[in-house]
Amino acid sequence: MIGLSIPTYRPTHELVKLIDKIYLNKYFNFLITNNKIKILIIDDGNYDIKHTSILKQIAKKESLKIIKNKSNMGQGYSIKKSIKYANDNNFDSVICVDDDGQHHIDDIIKVIEHANTNKSFFVIGVRKFTKNIPKRSFFGNKLTLIIISILFNYKFQDATSGLRFYHRDTFANLLKIKNNKFDFQLISLISLRNFYDFVYIKTIYLKGNTHSRFKPYKDSVNIIIEIIKYRITTLIFSS
Repeated sequence: MIGLSIPTYRPTHELVKLIDKIYLNKYFNFLITNNKIKILIIDDGNYDIKHTSILKQIAKKESLKIIKNKSNMGQGYSIKKSIKYANDNNFDSVICVDDDGQHHIDDIIKVIEHANTNKSFFVIGVRKFTKNIPKRSFFGNKLTLIIISILFNYKFQDATSGLRFYHRDTFANLLKIKNNKFDFQLISLISLRNFYDFVYIKTIYLKGNTHSRFKPYKDSVNIIIEIIKYRITTLIFSS
């Protein structure tokens, strides 16, 4: 059983479109029909009727479960909640997907198939960054890549992609991470760097990525602080 984890805060109709595409796709339809996948929507504290009405549109779908946080806890917290659910229910793996339409259905399948074929423990969908990428996204990704390279002497192609596959053997490691916001994605990347595998995916930014909840300066500073703290901790425990 694979868990398809979609954390969502203030969802738009892009979430409904994503779910519709999943259920209309032959690959996923086979998995759903044969009870080989569970779609986990992590409701990260949505109470506004505009957003809860969107969740109601998908709530009764077959093999779909909505797990609600009492309040807005953050992307990392929501991902860990889905991983805990998967771990408690003996799932084989979890694939994380963003709720905003930035991950093409073919790329989600591509990551799953790559992981299955290569028996990978951790796979990330890597985007190619060009001059056409929104500045806020380009800045956040490049800055974190530089910091990771300096502190850990390890180079990644994409640090902020939300399309990720985790084998169940990584669950215990991921659940130990204390970070609950966007920084979880970076710390998990560093923590699992020895298992790192990737595939190239399409680079999609809808409406210039203006809908993104990522605040380039505030969140980037927070992420840098957390990465430095993590590096200090690893040095202390390795000495």
